[in-house]
Amino acid sequence: MVIEQFGKQKIYFDNLSDGKIKTVFKQMKGRKVLVVCSKGNRARIGDCLNQCGQNKVWFSDFSSNPVYEDIKKAVALFLNEQCDGIISLGGGSAIDVAKCVKAFCNMNEIAKISSKTKNLGVIK
Repeated sequence: MVIEQFGKQKIYFDNLSDGKIKTVFKQMKGRKVLVVCSKGNRARIGDCLNQCGQNKVWFSDFSSNPVYEDIKKAVALFLNEQCDGIISLGGGSAIDVAKCVKAFCNMNEIAKISSKTKNLGVIK
């Protein structure tokens, strides 16, 4: 497993087995994690992750090419559930959604998004 550290962010590159995924989740002890993954990956790995006891919130409600509406739903879930970590499992779409959630939730004022873009609205 290759781990790259970017500030406080760790990125794991691997074809993670169930055991390795459990290890990653156990390292996030005490955090409430938004898990971004496809519905297929959730079905495949969900039972395994539920056994680790990690406090998690699942988000799989996005298209194969995520659109702004998908991101708004993910950001709202992250904020409403008071998550303090994000884990993305799977391919490009899940990773894209997770990166957007991180970016939007770290903005001082999420409303800035709408002031710099037209016809998109404010994330609520």
